[in-house]
Amino acid sequence: MYKLLVKSFLVFFVFSSCSKIIPIDDPDNEKHVDVIGVMNSDSILKVNVSKSVSILQSSENLYYEENNSILSKIDFVSNATIKIYENNVYKDTLLFTEYGNYLANFKPVVGNKYKIEVNVPNCEQVDAENIVPEKVKIDSINTSTVSGSSFIDEEKMLRCEIHFTDPSDVSNYYYLNVFGKITYKSYDESLECFFVETYSKFIDFDTNDPMVDNDSKLNNGIVFKDDLINGKNYTLNIEFDKNFSDTTMFHFNLYSISSDYYLYLKSIDKQINAKDGGPFTESVPVYTNVNNGVGIFAGTNKSTYSILVRNDDVNY
Repeated sequence: MYKLLVKSFLVFFVFSSCSKIIPIDDPDNEKHVDVIGVMNSDSILKVNVSKSVSILQSSENLYYEENNSILSKIDFVSNATIKIYENNVYKDTLLFTEYGNYLANFKPVVGNKYKIEVNVPNCEQVDAENIVPEKVKIDSINTSTVSGSSFIDEEKMLRCEIHFTDPSDVSNYYYLNVFGKITYKSYDESLECFFVETYSKFIDFDTNDPMVDNDSKLNNGIVFKDDLINGKNYTLNIEFDKNFSDTTMFHFNLYSISSDYYLYLKSIDKQINAKDGGPFTESVPVYTNVNNGVGIFAGTNKSTYSILVRNDDVNY
């Protein structure tokens, strides 16, 4: 199951000689098909297929989780047959590209139901179905500087009020992250000139919003559902350290996600937290909607709102 976590985030790390190898719990050495496919209406549909493999068996590729001391092996599948159906009508057969990836020749349509059937030689057929949800737009974002407390001194935080309208008469699920393009300016006194460096990263933030419980705060964002705000105009407040320099272009990404993807993301976070609790912590199963296999086939739809923020507290 740890291998599935690595695949899900598509993170590839280099092995360190100080790492400790911990065997994955796979008592029967039984392979099964792993499927990862996240649809959206802006991109050609793509599905990744691999086979679970014992730690003692050979594999095409090695992947390592950073700082978690877990060795995992991924056996990518290059000879699968993947058929996709749109509203129960055959639509396409996906084409293999590389590293277990298969591409369709179309973009999914919002609201339509898609089903995939995956056939891997010597394995039982697996299938899954889902839809691409309607996009929920971010209407506006207001920012302000507030004071936060720390062990050292009072620090300044950037508070962002994210305004959106939740559709009524339907259950909605959301995933929010913030991506920043940061411009860092420094002055070299010996050369008597400025140096400008630009880099991008996900921005860590915090929230005390009643819709977001502790196990809904993920590594690069939060997930929540509309139980408390169904059909309402809502303002979601988040805060992060105002430690950026000069200017930062913030991209606020509000994803409408299917209920399956919501449960999948929460289960991944729970398993990561359980694993961090130590070797005697009980493992949490990762949610799957893939019949006869493991993984996720789900839909998302992204709304992005970008703002440019200048840090007026920086003096050169």
